[in-house]
Amino acid sequence: MSIEAILAIVALAVTLIIGIIQILIGRQQLHATRGSSESIPPSNPHRYSPSRSAFPFIRVGGFLRGLAELAVVLSLVGGMIAGGYYVWKAIPPWGAHPQAAEPPPTSDRVLVKLSGGGVGGDTLGYSPDGQSIASGVGRLVYVWNAADGAMKHTLTGHQADVTSLAYHPGGENLATGDQDGVVRLWSASRVGDAITCEAGKDTVVDIAYSADGTKLMTVTRGGKVGFWDGRSGLPLSWTILAGGRVAMNPDGRTACLVTRTNWGVTIVSTESGRASKSFTKKHGTGRPMFSPSGKELLTIDADTNHPLIWHTETGDLIRTIDAFAHDARFTPDGKRVVVAHHNGSADYDAVNVYDASLGSKVATLEISRGGLRGELYLSPDSRYAVITGSATSMWDLSTGKVMSSYGAKNKGVAFSPDGKRLALNGELVYEVP
Repeated sequence: MSIEAILAIVALAVTLIIGIIQILIGRQQLHATRGSSESIPPSNPHRYSPSRSAFPFIRVGGFLRGLAELAVVLSLVGGMIAGGYYVWKAIPPWGAHPQAAEPPPTSDRVLVKLSGGGVGGDTLGYSPDGQSIASGVGRLVYVWNAADGAMKHTLTGHQADVTSLAYHPGGENLATGDQDGVVRLWSASRVGDAITCEAGKDTVVDIAYSADGTKLMTVTRGGKVGFWDGRSGLPLSWTILAGGRVAMNPDGRTACLVTRTNWGVTIVSTESGRASKSFTKKHGTGRPMFSPSGKELLTIDADTNHPLIWHTETGDLIRTIDAFAHDARFTPDGKRVVVAHHNGSADYDAVNVYDASLGSKVATLEISRGGLRGELYLSPDSRYAVITGSATSMWDLSTGKVMSSYGAKNKGVAFSPDGKRLALNGELVYEVP
């Protein structure tokens, strides 16, 4: 029985009970007054008249008393009729089955379960053609067929846990880095063959290819930055920065590094490894990002947590976005900036979308408390955002609706190149609506 039916029955029962109680009380007092009529003082013969109202709360006489009694009776009858009507509407006819509510559209349908190991990988990536998925788990690198989840290759050779991964834009090789500072470039055509690069003596925290694939950039936790030929793996240049997060300019000529010691932002030349521009104030936290044109750089101020957009060549601050950000991303077309943030007191979390040229807010997506303290990923068409945190969720940026929730925090996140699939944790591949 539905909630509406139960409430209607309760309302009708209460109305009947109240009416019956009022009638019984009125009759009892009427009998009491009749029994005491013999002792009515002659000086006031109408004080306890037996013809008084049957309802004890009405102490008026004549015409007004009649109207009051009529109002009580009508309210009682009206309540019974109304209650009966709602019961009739709420309860289906005898023998009929209540119509099941139409289930909401689902967007978390699992398309593929990756088999053979590699579950829980923090590093995850699709090949540029979308046919393979790679993940590093422990000292192994797993490569699956993206269509059916079948294991294609298990690549061995790392002597420490794999910490970073990136596919060459042309699909010619797969670069992986480990905790010992070793980078391996795995050949796509000759399975198992790899070029070994010594990136440093500690953990490789980031790997990035230039958009044309001619250069590879590696960064270790200690701040050693290396630039390599993207195909041969030959070293091009080195620089030492106390840093951690990196972004490669699409033109391949410069790169941006956010240091971990003072959250400074430095632009370096990929040819010489020398710093060409530095932001001495605390203007960097989280992941930096170049616009698709390479002319603008997006960082997050370490003091205010406001997203900042800089001119790449001049280093001038173009605009500040008034938002408290944990992560910020340019959309692939460069026209908007998607910001994941909370309001400073963690009362709520939200995803806001801003116009990149104006800095004005164009959309707001509020979500439940505590869900956005992680990373932000955008689908290739910028229609969806996936946010990791205490839980992982996917949002439709055009409608503001949550499309899917994937439970506990997921570290390995990758969209397919066509944006139609989402791989999580080296385990499951979901359909993107």
